[in-house]
Amino acid sequence: MSYIAAEDIAKAKEMDLLTYLRNYEPQEGQTVDIGSHPYVLAVKEAGLRIKLILGTIMGVPDWYLAKYPGSKMKNNIGVDSLGTPCYFVPHQREDFCRALNGMMASMAQSGVLDVVDTLVVDCGPAGEPLYPPAWTQQADGLDNPSFDEYFWGYDTYSQQNFRESMQEKYGTIAAANAAWGKSYGSFDQVEVPKPGNGGGGIWEDYLYWYRDAKRDFVTAQVELYQKLVNEYSDGRIKLILYIPGSDTTDEVFQQAVESGDGGGGVRVMADSRFLIDTAKKYGLYLQYTGFENASQTKYLRDYMDASGAGDIPFFGENAGGYDAVKNGATLVNIIRQNGMAGIDVTHSRWLFDNNTVQPSKAFDRFKKSMDKLINYLQPRG
Repeated sequence: MSYIAAEDIAKAKEMDLLTYLRNYEPQEGQTVDIGSHPYVLAVKEAGLRIKLILGTIMGVPDWYLAKYPGSKMKNNIGVDSLGTPCYFVPHQREDFCRALNGMMASMAQSGVLDVVDTLVVDCGPAGEPLYPPAWTQQADGLDNPSFDEYFWGYDTYSQQNFRESMQEKYGTIAAANAAWGKSYGSFDQVEVPKPGNGGGGIWEDYLYWYRDAKRDFVTAQVELYQKLVNEYSDGRIKLILYIPGSDTTDEVFQQAVESGDGGGGVRVMADSRFLIDTAKKYGLYLQYTGFENASQTKYLRDYMDASGAGDIPFFGENAGGYDAVKNGATLVNIIRQNGMAGIDVTHSRWLFDNNTVQPSKAFDRFKKSMDKLINYLQPRG
């Protein structure tokens, strides 16, 4: 759980409330009544409206990873993710459904769900629909980011799914070998290819599998969260789908197919247009997690408008750097220029000094910017 002083809770009107599967079920079969946690109840008692984040694939407990050895995503240099399981762990759908249902029930029983307006669909590290990006691969990633991105899908479960997918596509190993220019004796010998060994062929199949595996997972998560929102709130609570990074355009994807490699956006598989299309299909809200990137925000807005998704509430979220808070006026301008629905100030630590109590030099400037934004967002009479 995150913590905040009671006097600060009283000043707010809306708050993110985050908890993970590992908080709810720290030991297999032993669950915690997260809805009655003193902090959660304090938020409710303060009269706040809540944006709820219930982590499933992010924040899995250690026992879950131990139960399925080798289930952590593995990258192309053989390094496991810190804690993100791959999409093909046995019984993952059932496990996530059971866990999310329990977390929703706990929130409902304590009355907290009554003050929840939105629920984030957890689709990956930090809730984002990405393969593990570099900044999530170290404990102090926000303060000490690494910019070495990798391809994923080299763990045992992913390797097996890739083999099965290729067998389904080609039917026989002879047909696969002919398409790839390889000489595998059976599909059991097929391995997920690594970057840097030429484009086309098996690499092309890998990239499409890599993209579509994540798309299938995102869709399954959306449908799971929507099912439980319908059951526990009769559909009142709205789902939010995060859009991270810069979109992997068709041109960039094709370059990766032909080159046998790909840049950071391909490696984490930023897939913004698919996410917008998914939000349109299921009636979700959208939140761009780094919207100080003005050109990419406009790109997303233009695609939304052109694809018939222009009426979807589209929120901005500031990234973790100091400038994302310091330049509050810039954030407000981006919101206004792109007709956005508001801002989620997810990273506000730069507004305070190291003791997290005294306002920093950026605080007053940011407050003035937010006051202007509130006036802009007020419903017009």
